[in-house]
Amino acid sequence: MIIKLPKKNVNFKDFFNKIGLNEIYKQGIKNSLHVGKDKRLSKTPYPPDLLDLYYLYEIIRLNKRITILEYGCGWSTVIMNQALVDLKQKLKAKSYRRCYEPYKLVSLDNSKKFISISKQRLKKFSKNYKNVKFYFSKVNMCTFNERYCSEYVKHPSINPDFIY
Repeated sequence: MIIKLPKKNVNFKDFFNKIGLNEIYKQGIKNSLHVGKDKRLSKTPYPPDLLDLYYLYEIIRLNKRITILEYGCGWSTVIMNQALVDLKQKLKAKSYRRCYEPYKLVSLDNSKKFISISKQRLKKFSKNYKNVKFYFSKVNMCTFNERYCSEYVKHPSINPDFIY
């Protein structure tokens, strides 16, 4: 399988305006002015990373990914939801026969606070957010192949074609 990659030179203002998320672009630019300052003192300690969000959107759209599992919610939840909404509209809701719930985003997080923030952002920035499902789970430290890692205690049953 060949993975399609997005263009490297892009005008972020035009891109976010085109997909209807110009407000995220404004927040990303506003918060980038605070580079070098202590983020813990900011009201928005985790500003949107415009380049990362652009790549996420385009990789999902270009490769027609229709079921997404996300570990940790945030600005990426909003942009991946928008990619699914746009892709569903473009493909006219066609999907694979084996796909039980196409155009679905499942977000798994260990912080109820960030789940709440992500839900508020979805309601603010997207009209279509019914295909996003949030799961809360505690996380345990463990080892895998003699390396430290973390594992979610409650994991949803999903067969994604994109994991972030």
